[in-house]
Formats: sequence, C-alpha cells, structure tokens
Amino acid sequence: MSRVLAIFDVDGTLVPRPGMEMRFARFLLARGVLNVPRLLGYVARLPVRLWRDGRLALKTNKAYLAGLESHRLVVLADHFIDQAGPRLWYQPALARLWTHQQRGDSVLLLTGTPDFLADALARRLGADGYEASVLARRNGRVTAAPPLQHPFGAKKLAAAERVAVSRGADLSTAWAYGDAWADRFLLAAVGHAVAVRPGRHLRQLAAQSGWEILDKKAAGPERSRGPSSASRRRPDAR
Repeated sequence: MSRVLAIFDVDGTLVPRPGMEMRFARFLLARGVLNVPRLLGYVARLPVRLWRDGRLALKTNKAYLAGLESHRLVVLADHFIDQAGPRLWYQPALARLWTHQQRGDSVLLLTGTPDFLADALARRLGADGYEASVLARRNGRVTAAPPLQHPFGAKKLAAAERVAVSRGADLSTAWAYGDAWADRFLLAAVGHAVAVRPGRHLRQLAAQSGWEILDKKAAGPERSRGPSSASRRRPDAR
C-alpha cells in the first residue's frame, strides 16, 4: 500500500513572508555575493520577463544569481538556514510536517523557490523529495535564462500529479498545505486541503469548500526550535 502524500508549499507556508528566496537574497546582499553587476543584470532582464511572464516576472527572473557556481549556492543555502535558526519557520506549519512524518506519510516540498534552496530545506527537514524552480545552468554555473520549470498555480498541481503517479499515490487521500490564491488548484485536487494563514480570497474559498484554515492562534503548542543540522539528509530530488 502506498504512503499518504503530504504536500507543503514553502513561501508563506513553511517559511513566513517575505519567503525563502527573498530572505536568501538579503543574506547574499549582506555578504557581498549579490553585488551591483548582478542587480543590474536582474533589472536589465525584467522587461523581457514582464513580456514573457507578466506578473510572474519577479518570480521567474533569476538573473541575480547568474554566474554563481551551483556547489557554492548549496553551501550558501546551508549557511543561510543555519544562521536563520528557528525564526525561519512558521512553527504551526512545521509542526504539521513533523506530524505527517511521525505518521509515516511521504512529505513533498512543492515550491517555486529555486531548486538549490528547496534541496537544502528538504535535507534539513528530512522530507522525501521536492519539486521546485529548476534553474538553467551551463558548465556548473547558473545562467540568466528563465527557469526550466517553475511550479506555480496550475503548474504546481501538474507537478503534484506527476509525483503522485511516480509514487503510486492518490491525490484523493493526500494532504496539501498552501497560503496563496495560486495554490487553489492544488488544494482543490487533494482529499485534505489546509489553507495556511490565507489571504482574503483564499480564506473565503476555504470556508466555502470546507477546507481547514491553519492560523497560529489555533495551532496549539509549538516546538521552540527549528530542525537541527543532524536532520540533514539528501532526499530523492526528482
């Protein structure tokens, strides 16, 4: 019998806003890794991204990482999580993730954050895998090209369906946690939908659909710490 799938969004769900990628960008800026040339490259590519992706341009424009080596980004991501500590996490959602692991469910991170960040989070949390934005690379370095994959909206649901098929899981028995209006496609497709600190529109939809709403004030006791470095292990990434 296949394990129950528990799907967690990252930005705004496991990691409070402004989200994982924005926090990491600030971390890079403070260390001088994110410098003026990279910022100018990001700005220069915005018009093209706006033409191609519309309002998603700020999410799909990864040019600020162009030229950085993949292995260096992995190291920086781990350092960032170490430094952030418990304040990185939205504790009620993190507690749910631990509950699913204790039940023996298969935990999947499904996020638009870059793949190296999702990998670092999955290792730290002991998740069974992740689906994330797959950055374009050449010769081991990130390029300014748009992501090869960016799970968002209906594409996030498509990624969940693909993972479910590969694992012999059934979305009708799955759990999904999301905070944004764009997560409604995924939430509507699973048997157990949880809207995490949702905005007004998603909150209304959750109430109409009978979905659970997870707010901190109703979440019960929290653990006082984040995942320890001892929990780092490499999940099946794809």
